[in-house]
Amino acid sequence: SDLIQAPTIFPLEDDTYQILTGHRRFFALIYSKGNHAPTQFKVYDRAPLLQKIKQFQENSSREDLPQYGKLGAFNAAKMEIDALSLANKQLGRSHISVREAVSIMGISMGAYDNYNVLTRYNCVLEAYENGLKFPFLKTKKIVLQTEHTYKNEHDKTILNVTDKRAISQKIQSLLS
Repeated sequence: SDLIQAPTIFPLEDDTYQILTGHRRFFALIYSKGNHAPTQFKVYDRAPLLQKIKQFQENSSREDLPQYGKLGAFNAAKMEIDALSLANKQLGRSHISVREAVSIMGISMGAYDNYNVLTRYNCVLEAYENGLKFPFLKTKKIVLQTEHTYKNEHDKTILNVTDKRAISQKIQSLLS
């Protein structure tokens, strides 16, 4: 069968190539067809400046990517955008807005919000890494409801580190 989405690569200085996206597809090709079989690659002229964002763009819509992989890719891409935004600010330019970040990532505002809520607490990423199968929206609802309940019970509008730690423990128990 043919590849639905070809691995992406870019050249290195020593005339070799590095895989940017599609590592598992590449190794599956090697395993199934050997290392001399012809195949297709999407080839960039040079390394993308923002590799994690490019990886997220390539992988965010894939249905076969594990949920943990999507959350990890979002986190890495968001860290690149945050670093770029900080560099902009240090150069006297405006920071990257959420609307601009959404556009750079190639996702909808709703998807960005979902990812943002789901990556707010490490316990959520750990739960998916350990096999949690809840749909993202169900987990998002748990996170938001837990935060809301905590804020009401403790008469809080802004959460500090101690509050977030307590919320994280409650979320962790609900996802277990």
